[in-house]
Amino acid sequence: ATAGVFGSDGSCMVSVIGGREGIRTPGSFHYGGFQNRCLRPLGHSSADQFSQIDARWHATNGHCLASRRHLRFYRERSPVKSSSRLASLIVVAIALNVTLLVMPPSTAMLDARLFYGADAAVSFLTTLGAHGRTMYFIHECIDLVFITTYTLLLRALTERWEMRSGALAFLIFAPATSDLLETVGILVVLGIHPTAPRLLAGALGYFTLFKWISGIAVVVAMLGRKFARREPLPKR
Repeated sequence: ATAGVFGSDGSCMVSVIGGREGIRTPGSFHYGGFQNRCLRPLGHSSADQFSQIDARWHATNGHCLASRRHLRFYRERSPVKSSSRLASLIVVAIALNVTLLVMPPSTAMLDARLFYGADAAVSFLTTLGAHGRTMYFIHECIDLVFITTYTLLLRALTERWEMRSGALAFLIFAPATSDLLETVGILVVLGIHPTAPRLLAGALGYFTLFKWISGIAVVVAMLGRKFARREPLPKR
């Protein structure tokens, strides 16, 4: 348990974490211990390492700024804060995804295809026209925000489901990396169209393909680990 007392000057003094403050079995009777050692119950305090914690109340943001790292860690990892952050990322990701699907060139965009070659990419950009390529350029700029959002969402899910260690902690960045290469490549091709190098236009399709493959792999791996760690239901 944590006991916190606020003084008249606005200071927050955390005196005890985990118990201390005397023995709950007072008296002169000694209980027999191991190897002729007499010790009263609860003689060893459980709060030695957490004693003498000084903290002060920060009036501007309403946080108790403790001098020990563990207090800050548990406050930042509180279930309420992590849940609200996760919910915010989900809402923003969905809103950005809907915006990208509705905004021209809509579902006909290169980003939504599984794979395409250099000829298909150049032909699609040519058919868009000058105005369509301008809208597609804005579309891809918004896509950069979407990439950042869903990467933060995947990171938050790995922390929430305690998957921060192992290969999965690094695998979640694979879809964002390929998606970023795809988006930046499309922006470059749009900026120099119709003189874009054929090699660059052809590489876009491979970035898109790896984006889908790595994205599906990350989702399957995360869900697999999530359900594999679930405790089995007790037998009746």
